[in-house]
Amino acid sequence: MLVGVASFLLFDKAIALVVCSLLIVFLFIFFKFQREKQEKQTLKTQERQAKREQDLTAKFGSDYAKTILNKEVKLGMTKEMVIEAIGNPESSKRIEKTNAIKEKCLWTLRYKTFDGIRGKKYGVFENNILIEYGDR
Repeated sequence: MLVGVASFLLFDKAIALVVCSLLIVFLFIFFKFQREKQEKQTLKTQERQAKREQDLTAKFGSDYAKTILNKEVKLGMTKEMVIEAIGNPESSKRIEKTNAIKEKCLWTLRYKTFDGIRGKKYGVFENNILIEYGDR
């Protein structure tokens, strides 16, 4: 009887050891797959960013490309540049005068403020060039 119990316990330990070994192998393969997947996604993102930087540099020049990639806005930028940097405005009002076309655009951006993570900005374009930009 004692021999039967001892062999049963050894059999259980052997099964437990096999199950644990299989679990370790499974986890190793799973995490390796996840790491490779993440590396591929990172590479694709880097390639996309490099292509965007190259396209923006070809279109607007190196200085403006860096400004746009940093999601910054500077006076003198065109409306197209500002949209590339911070996206389309949520509203726009166009005022045509005899010697100039003015357009006031409003944005709600996601950036940290003292009371939350949204901020409102406005920009005024004259003949498609940004002449005013700030908080509203």
